[in-house]
Amino acid sequence: MFSHIKNGMAVVLRNKKMVALFYFSNLLIGFIFILPFRAALSQFLGSSRMAENLHHFIDLTFLAEFFKTNGAVMGQLGLNLFVLAPLYFLLMLFLSGGAFALFVRGGGWPEQFWASAAAFFWRSYACFCGACRSYLSSSSCHGSARSCKSSSTAMTHINGSGTTGPG
Repeated sequence: MFSHIKNGMAVVLRNKKMVALFYFSNLLIGFIFILPFRAALSQFLGSSRMAENLHHFIDLTFLAEFFKTNGAVMGQLGLNLFVLAPLYFLLMLFLSGGAFALFVRGGGWPEQFWASAAAFFWRSYACFCGACRSYLSSSSCHGSARSCKSSSTAMTHINGSGTTGPG
């Protein structure tokens, strides 16, 4: 087990720039998402005692009151989520194509990474869309199949005896 951890750490250290790219991309998207919430929260709290308490723990009652009082913040967070979630998804899908190529094919960091990120983006996107279609169709069929079965038919199928009672 330790040899695998050692090999994994060697791969991470060999690809420091790629790890940093993923990290800072996630950090930037997260910062953009939370910025309006932080601004509204600091305006609402000011320098009150609750502001000091929030450094140590999160009070869910306070958060409920805050969102009740500042309904516009929820609208802004929803808008940010609506805009940033697809942007985040597409960015990570793009970067994953470059990471995939570096791990599978090898090659140099900047030129191989960016070229492969662009080359694998549409393939990855098509694969993701196909997986979503497959998941949605299987989950919708699965749910309707369960609702169509009667409980006695399900029990007969489970215990195989033809009776609906236990064993």
